[in-house]
Amino acid sequence: MKLHFSVRDIDELFEQLQRQTGAAVRLEDGETVLQLPPPIGEGTIRRIALRPGLLLTLDNYAYPEAVSCELSAHGTPSLALSFCTAGHAQGRLAGVRTPFDGCPGQVNLGFVRGLPGVLTYQPRQPLAFVELFIEPEAIFQLSGAQFEQLPAPLRRLIELPDREGYFAQSRQTTIAMQSAIHQILHCPYRGLTRRLYLESKAIELVALAFEPPAPCGPSPKLRPEHIERIRLAKEILLLRLDEPPSLMDLARQVGLNDCTLKRGFRQVFATTVFGCLHQQRMERARELLVLGRLNVTEVALSVGYASLSAFNAAFKRRFGVNPGAYRKLP
Repeated sequence: MKLHFSVRDIDELFEQLQRQTGAAVRLEDGETVLQLPPPIGEGTIRRIALRPGLLLTLDNYAYPEAVSCELSAHGTPSLALSFCTAGHAQGRLAGVRTPFDGCPGQVNLGFVRGLPGVLTYQPRQPLAFVELFIEPEAIFQLSGAQFEQLPAPLRRLIELPDREGYFAQSRQTTIAMQSAIHQILHCPYRGLTRRLYLESKAIELVALAFEPPAPCGPSPKLRPEHIERIRLAKEILLLRLDEPPSLMDLARQVGLNDCTLKRGFRQVFATTVFGCLHQQRMERARELLVLGRLNVTEVALSVGYASLSAFNAAFKRRFGVNPGAYRKLP
C-alpha cells in the first residue's frame, strides 16, 4: 500500500493521513485520536498539542501489508524526535544514500527542508512510537540563550528558512530517556494535570536527546554495602511491578545516587534498571497466565501495562507467542 503526502506542516500531515486512510477521529480529554480502519491497519495515533509549536504523538498500530509513505513538505518543517518502542521502520531521503532506521532502544532526530522522503513499514508487526514535533519558534523558546549549543547543521537550517537540506542524528536511548518514555506512556493523570505532566516529560526528552553521550571508561568497583543496596532496589522493583518508582525515587529509597544505581545494576545484574523491570514484568505475566486465574487484560494491568496492545507486543517479543495463545497452552 502506498500513501502520498504533500504538506506544509505537521497539522496538515495528520489531516491528509485521516483523509487518505479513512481513519475515524475522536476527542479524548482534549487529545485527538485517529483510529485506523481494519482494511488499512489496526491501532491508533494519539495527537497531543502540548503548547504552541510542540506536539506529542503516541503511535500504536500494525499494518496487514507493507506500507510506503511518500512525503514532501513545502512549508515550515519541524524538528522530529522519534523514540521507537516496538517494531521497525525505515526512512529514506532523496539524494541521501544511508537510510534511517527506527527500532527499539534508539532515538532518531530529524529536521528536513525541501527534500522528499519515503517511510516504509513492514507488515504484520506491532509498531509503537513516542514522537515529538517541534517548530523552529518553539526550538528558540526552549533553547533560549543555549541555542548556540545545538548542533551547527541544525542551527543553520533553523536560522536560514530558505535553505534546503537535512539534519539527522541517531543514538541509543539512555536509562533516563527510557524512564521518561515509560512515564509518558503510563501517565496517571487527566485533564490539565495530564497535559502539564506530559509537557514536562516531553521537554525532558528533548533535553536528554541533545545531552552529549557519557564518556566511556572503566567503572569503579562497587563497595559491598552498595551491592546490598542495589539488590534491595531490585526487590523494591519486584514488589512494585504494577506501579514502579522513578529512577530517582528508587535511588533515594536505597540511599544511592542515580548514577551509582544505574552503574551498579549493570555490574550486578548485567542489565539496566529498565531492562530488569521489563524482564520481571514479563516473567510475572507468564506465571499469571500459566495459573489461568486472570484473563489477559487483568494480567496486563497487574504488571503495570495500561495499554493491552503494548503488553501483547512486549510479551510476544519476549516469548515468541502472544499472551492469549500462551494462556491456552497445555
